[in-house]
Amino acid sequence: MGHHVQYKTSSPPPANPVSPPGAVADSVRLAGSLRPDKGFLTIGIPTVKRDQNAAYLTTTLESLISHTTEAERKQVVIVVFLADFDTDYNRELSTELSRRYSRHLNSGCMQVIQAPRSFYPSFENLKTKFKDSPERVRWRSKQCVDYAFLFQYCRNLSEYYMQLEDDVISAQNFLTGIKEYLERMKSSDWTVLEFSGLGFIGKLFRSSDLQRLADLIMLFYQESPVDVLFFSFLHIVQASEKKFIHKPSLFQHVGLHSSLAGKIQKLTDKG
Repeated sequence: MGHHVQYKTSSPPPANPVSPPGAVADSVRLAGSLRPDKGFLTIGIPTVKRDQNAAYLTTTLESLISHTTEAERKQVVIVVFLADFDTDYNRELSTELSRRYSRHLNSGCMQVIQAPRSFYPSFENLKTKFKDSPERVRWRSKQCVDYAFLFQYCRNLSEYYMQLEDDVISAQNFLTGIKEYLERMKSSDWTVLEFSGLGFIGKLFRSSDLQRLADLIMLFYQESPVDVLFFSFLHIVQASEKKFIHKPSLFQHVGLHSSLAGKIQKLTDKG
């Protein structure tokens, strides 16, 4: 990155605080090669240390890799965003991922990134809404900024972008399912295609929409959780209120322990 931007909690962010991927410094991209050409699909996966030190990330990555063919992996970029403020934890995890997935990192199928601390506001004196505790407000506000950074980093990597979490498993041949649904919906006025009914999992965007979504999130990061802002974006941008949901779901949630201390989430997609 050419420069680091320090956001102020009371002011809107600059339009493009993240440099184009080709110019991203090593402080952002920790591992993985950039491909010279745009791919078909970027899969963004933010990950932070979880309560009880629960770890699901490798299960998610193994699922994505084992459920794609060698040819399909040339069309996909998996971006793992190490979003924890604990730099030692990020360094250890990056080393482990580099060891375990060296082939996919070298081929450009996978990248591991982190954000500079200067990208984030202070998270002090945040608004208290929804009867949330100050700890939860900080947690969800940081999560919003995490997503904004990830969206901006990924906005030029592929034609489409899909949001996943670090505790899901994919269906067999999920990429074929995505392509077939895109073909069926090509004449529809869609902004987001949903491949899971849960929260912010399995949501597919055109990469050309990512910057606008990131800007919206950065303007309102302390107002609402990221999935609420996502639906606000959908309401603003999409001409109709119709939802485009693929059945059956192609991604299933498996995590139990949240990154918010003490939070247990027993979520499964019934679709």
